[in-house]
Amino acid sequence: MLANVMAETDFPRGSWGWVIRRTQWSALGLSEEDFAKPKIAVVNTSSSMSICYGQLDEISKHVQHGIRAAGGFPFEIHTVAPSEALFACEGQGDALATARSAIVQDIELMVRGSGLQGMVLLSSCDSTTPAHLRAAVRLDIPSIVVPCGYQTGIGGQSTTNLYDAYEGFGAYLSGKSKFEEIDVLARNAVGSPGVCPGMATASTMHVICESLGITLPGASPISGGSAKLKRYAKSAGARAVELVHENVTARQIITKESFLNSIMVAVAVGGSTSAVTFLEEVAVDIGLDLNTRHEMERCDGKIPMLLQDIIPNGSLQIEEFEAAGGTQGIMKQLSDRLETNVLTVGGGTLRNQLDAAALPNEAVIRTLENPVDNLPGIVIMNGDVAPGGAFLRPFTSNNRKGLKGRAKCLEGLDNAIDALRSNQIKSGDILVMHGLSNEFASLLYGAGLHDVAVISDSSIIGMGRGPILISEVRPRFDEGGPISMIKSGDIIDIDIENRQIRHLT
Repeated sequence: MLANVMAETDFPRGSWGWVIRRTQWSALGLSEEDFAKPKIAVVNTSSSMSICYGQLDEISKHVQHGIRAAGGFPFEIHTVAPSEALFACEGQGDALATARSAIVQDIELMVRGSGLQGMVLLSSCDSTTPAHLRAAVRLDIPSIVVPCGYQTGIGGQSTTNLYDAYEGFGAYLSGKSKFEEIDVLARNAVGSPGVCPGMATASTMHVICESLGITLPGASPISGGSAKLKRYAKSAGARAVELVHENVTARQIITKESFLNSIMVAVAVGGSTSAVTFLEEVAVDIGLDLNTRHEMERCDGKIPMLLQDIIPNGSLQIEEFEAAGGTQGIMKQLSDRLETNVLTVGGGTLRNQLDAAALPNEAVIRTLENPVDNLPGIVIMNGDVAPGGAFLRPFTSNNRKGLKGRAKCLEGLDNAIDALRSNQIKSGDILVMHGLSNEFASLLYGAGLHDVAVISDSSIIGMGRGPILISEVRPRFDEGGPISMIKSGDIIDIDIENRQIRHLT
């Protein structure tokens, strides 16, 4: 079997390619035995600038150990590593799409250009995971994603976390707290490496990867600083070598059916809407005609909210989702709705995997018969403001009915922060935002402005809670959509029950 695998990518003995490889790799210390092993790329999107990636170099070592133990040879590849938070505060949020494309190109160039036969992709912050999925399906080689976990606060728990820092800043801006308080929150919000805790974009993407079948079971959520993640990484490295021998490629795993499964899972956990939008980028790369908004509308009335109160949909910490059974638990509860004949990188079908999964803790992961609520975790809003649809996560707000109020138009995050600092935002306002509005809802919540709404044409990374938060309105401002016709003082009616956003005057 090994000889058959190697015949596809190794150059004939004595050929020019054979000579070049031997000059390069012999100098790196490869033995004669190493030349005969499957060559596996370990894609390490690490960076010393962001805590989101602080664990990846260590995790890479465990993956490489697993590859070697299974009879493969690892080559580590590095890519750019954008931090959504750092980019946003530098006003570079619009550059994230460019960063995702750069990651895809880095991987494609290095893996294809070097003739490597398989990949393990270490995914962390928001943009890395969709980029890794895109690279996997474009290369269509044996691939496995390792979601590298969530961060905790000081002391190893998420009881003080990034949400507290964002909301604390809102309290500080509005004069409800002192500088010393936000300073303490900022210094204690993150105590371990990993992505933002809770069902924000990065953790939602990790859940989506597992529901696509491109991770080993039990991959999400998982603590970024845990021994469990290190053990998991080693197993993923070993499994990557087996996938090469079995010739199971990314497009055999990531199919239209697995895409639809992942959308249902995202709805059931009340995941970040921008994470689901990222799926469309992946679908384009494999020629799938996938309209996530249409598919989510089909979930309305079919897939209720199953995940109990995990932040920002409530007050429970993401550790409780992991302890309750994680993504495997959600999928087990959804198994009657999912296409379970799809393949997974763990081997066999999703049905085999779910049959072996433990029953989840139903106090946290509810059943279809006894959901958190019949309302889906993500709904599609329409109406004359959003004829092309918009996303709403109803459980991030205590107001699941709607709001009628006067519009206040704000251009970008800096303008919005200035308005909050100068007390221009009042209860009942409907903030119509053009441009990046990431986490502004958290600032509003911290300022005590819970009975307001935000309507934006931008994607939102999913940590906001408190106000009604409507994102990715289509058509956009720059497309001349109806949202661009709204003026400050106009009356806007948000009717969640009927999924409508109306511009009344």
